[in-house]
Amino acid sequence: MPGIALAEESDPYQSTSADAVLKALDIVGAKASDRITISVPMIAENGASMPVAIDSMIAGTTEIITVISRNPKPLAASN
Repeated sequence: MPGIALAEESDPYQSTSADAVLKALDIVGAKASDRITISVPMIAENGASMPVAIDSMIAGTTEIITVISRNPKPLAASN
């Protein structure tokens, strides 16, 4: 009998929404902070590549994950 099958996105780099990325990485309670600075140029020289500098002033920061919600694949970087 035909039916509908649903699968959760489990690979964060293949996820198609910011919420799916956070879920695949088991991140809950993420919130904005004024202790993180993001620096980007006003105009990108190349539309396919944008240099970004991210600095955290939060003590104990060990990893920064960049999620761009408007990208088709929102997980841009993890370091």
